[in-house]
Amino acid sequence: MAGEARFRRAALSGALLAVASTGLFACGGGGGGNAPTPAPPQPVTPTPAPTPVIGSARFLDRTRDLGLDYFIEDSATDHDSVDKDGIREGGGLALVDIDGDGGLELYVAHGRNAMGRLFDYDGSRFVRVLDNRGIAPKEIERAGYFVDLDADGYKDFVSVQQRTIEIFRNEGGDRFVEATAQSHIRHHRSTFSMAAADVDLDGDLDLFFSHWDGVASVGDVLTEYLWQNTGQGVFVDISDSVAIRAEPFEESPGSFGEFSFTPTFADIDDDGYPDMLLASDAQTSQVLRNEAGIRFVDATTDVIDDKNGMGGTVADYDRDGDLDWFVSSIHTLERDDNDVGSDTGNRLYRNMDGLGNFEDAT
Repeated sequence: MAGEARFRRAALSGALLAVASTGLFACGGGGGGNAPTPAPPQPVTPTPAPTPVIGSARFLDRTRDLGLDYFIEDSATDHDSVDKDGIREGGGLALVDIDGDGGLELYVAHGRNAMGRLFDYDGSRFVRVLDNRGIAPKEIERAGYFVDLDADGYKDFVSVQQRTIEIFRNEGGDRFVEATAQSHIRHHRSTFSMAAADVDLDGDLDLFFSHWDGVASVGDVLTEYLWQNTGQGVFVDISDSVAIRAEPFEESPGSFGEFSFTPTFADIDDDGYPDMLLASDAQTSQVLRNEAGIRFVDATTDVIDDKNGMGGTVADYDRDGDLDWFVSSIHTLERDDNDVGSDTGNRLYRNMDGLGNFEDAT
């Protein structure tokens, strides 16, 4: 509507200018007699906006052509424990230009007990970088993220591992140097994934980590989530400003747990501050509203009912100007006592009013 209004104003201004020019030329010139009366201007009819073309997409498997034809053993037998050295956990992917040459690099976190691999794109294929440019995680790696932590224009690397976080500083695009101690990030909890955003709008990126684990006390649950960047990639734990819910941990009576998997920063209420959408297991997914960069309050409603949230992503799928949320959830059609999953499956939450009030549009 705003675009049509601007179009009408521009068209009307052009029409008035044309009429004024016509009047000037009609009044000019010599000779007697009365000048002819100019014809009245025709009404301006705005051109309607074009109807969006709904296209189609087709994907081709280019894995082998691009040099990525290798396998990662990332699953175990049904008899293996989930906690057995992370044996049933795969890794993640990160794709970014880390050296500023216009080409993309790809990092593949392998999970299990193998170091991830860095690939450089040469214009036609991904070629393995044998030394990973210095990226050398010490433990089982669940994911890796390229984020400019110190605002020097180069993407640093955050390695999310089973029981720790490692930071590798990007030294001008050529090498990465381990710099965890300098970052002041300390982790002892089970960590799965990460999201980065400037939550307090101070010009640098803050970090949010998800966890799936049980701990001895409620107080221990409410730590190691939100890390504020105080400048130059030095962080402080401000998790006490986030309304994370602690739940009784059934596997260990007397303990508490928190079962988050995928954090996503998104400004769901259009106030300029990134809110947190947290896809979590065991019916604990949360909507956390950012209050002016000071705290995150729990704004979860009964609509958020994915039973076993695993992953999440946001987009304006209905093109109404606000961000909607899709959550993937473990799903099974036939249940028995040994099944892992729920009977609800994936959920699509539609942002109804641009203020972060969701409805289930699945």
